[in-house]
Amino acid sequence: MAKRKAPFLKLLILAVLVVKGSMHGYAIYKDIVFHTKEKWKPSIGTIYRILNEMNREGLLEKKILKSSGRKISQYTITEKGMKVFIETSRPTLIKMSTILTTFIEAYKKLLEERGEKLNKEAVDRLTKLNNAIENYLSLYSNT
Repeated sequence: MAKRKAPFLKLLILAVLVVKGSMHGYAIYKDIVFHTKEKWKPSIGTIYRILNEMNREGLLEKKILKSSGRKISQYTITEKGMKVFIETSRPTLIKMSTILTTFIEAYKKLLEERGEKLNKEAVDRLTKLNNAIENYLSLYSNT
């Protein structure tokens, strides 16, 4: 994995753990692969290396559990990990949302002027994104 992707992968791991809570490494890997629709698939070894690094940095807590005679490492985000996620994800979110807004506006214009439609996968992902944004904004306005 290229070094430049490591900070993004750390951020993605933190986001997964914020949403899902405690998870073992392979479940984190499967979640990332699922959400990226296998378009980006870091190796399982890279995931475990970064999880151990994040544990050493105090971003995650690692607990060893026994299941069917095997040891399984369970990871939970720490308060420090939560703070790092909040601080580092905001600029990324703003940058990505600005780019995504520009893309969506371009496709709106292409649809109006040329009848050019996005494929079903893109529409499904945008619908899911829209629902997540609406849920967040609804909660935000009630606080």
